[in-house]
Amino acid sequence: MSNSKPPDTLYRYRPTGAGLGRLLNELSGTLFCAYAEVLYDPFDGLRKEQAELTHYPLKPGSASGPPIIKRSGVACFSETWRSAPMWAHYSASYTGVCLGYSTAALQLQIDAKHAHPNGPNFQHKLMRVDYLDSFPDKFDSVAAALKSKSRDWEYEKEWRLISEGFVPFMDGKPIDQKGTGFHIDPRLSPRVITEIMIGHRIDNSERHVLFDLWRADKSLNVYTVWPAKDGSGLERSRISNETSGREEKVRPNV
Repeated sequence: MSNSKPPDTLYRYRPTGAGLGRLLNELSGTLFCAYAEVLYDPFDGLRKEQAELTHYPLKPGSASGPPIIKRSGVACFSETWRSAPMWAHYSASYTGVCLGYSTAALQLQIDAKHAHPNGPNFQHKLMRVDYLDSFPDKFDSVAAALKSKSRDWEYEKEWRLISEGFVPFMDGKPIDQKGTGFHIDPRLSPRVITEIMIGHRIDNSERHVLFDLWRADKSLNVYTVWPAKDGSGLERSRISNETSGREEKVRPNV
């Protein structure tokens, strides 16, 4: 299952508020990857391996540095933007956004990093999450744990960008207390982020910040998302760059 071909677009639910800074960084080309050690969800495969992975050995040839678990980062995606629970959870009850990523463009970025002279020191993989009824006695690797979750989470239809081998420090200081960045090379094409879906309950000041960025780049498709009144799911309307008004409604079964 993990080697299945991903859909053309993968979606990433993001909060605003305290998370607005990371969101703006992501829109500017730095995709936030949470450290593996902060993903201690009781239904995540990494939780089971916590005690072992905390002392996971360094990669061969590494004389010093943080353990692999502290050199592993994860960016989470979904196959769908239509998940009401994910809007509630990861986009803070429709006050956040959902970003649409071109899978082909994202893979191009991954391949380019592997082709870099320092590429052999890093591993970047886009992997589909395996949903398991029970976890094995032991995972073969950090990546195997990171792509495993309880079947309770199967509705998320999750894919993960797993980055291993980066050093989460710059000039001796942590880049971020909870993660690091996967940097998008703007010289590569096509564009990686192609859609921004804005929750209908987003703060007006944050909406204006996003609109200002959008008006500077008209190649983005921007939508407002809200629950359908009849309870049938989610709807979205495309926002016109010129008028900021609704011009296209997409129902859940489209």
